[in-house]
Amino acid sequence: MENTRIIGISGSMRSGKTTLAHRLRDHIPKSQIFSFADEVRREARQAFCDTPEAKAAWDEMLASDKERLRPVLQAWGALKRKLYGADYWVKKTLKAIEQSAYDFAIIDDVRYFNEKRYVENRGVCIRLESDRYDLFERGATLEALAHESEKDLNYTHFDRHINTSELNEYDTFIEALERIKGVFDGRLE
Repeated sequence: MENTRIIGISGSMRSGKTTLAHRLRDHIPKSQIFSFADEVRREARQAFCDTPEAKAAWDEMLASDKERLRPVLQAWGALKRKLYGADYWVKKTLKAIEQSAYDFAIIDDVRYFNEKRYVENRGVCIRLESDRYDLFERGATLEALAHESEKDLNYTHFDRHINTSELNEYDTFIEALERIKGVFDGRLE
């Protein structure tokens, strides 16, 4: 739907973006989770997997050990941004959102400034912060955190920050819900 309101979640890997997105989706009626990386995964799978067996192996690896594919997906995403412009993935995600019948789209992987700008034009973007120690305890690696997609928004201003190192999962959800309600005048239905 063209008037779908968007809730974006930004933060480093392992900061709790997807966990928060699932909690919000379960709480907010007529909402669905979208990711800029959904199309990255689809396109990379199509490009690298030309047989049913290869597709099955890709899907299994993505489900069981996403970290092994992360560099491939990051490279594919960066290549497409370079070849077709920074908004390549934004346009694909916007098209998917507009073709949906949801009132709220929750984007769980806002990683670049242009993505943040797009989300804020249609709703709100929350930045999840977490201490480096906690990120490493949750499985982040130095190599992955050094990628441009992990660093582009590190020093960008966000009106809404939540430190996931200081709050448990439930309190992070409650804090996010309060900040979102403020943008949508308390209406999340």
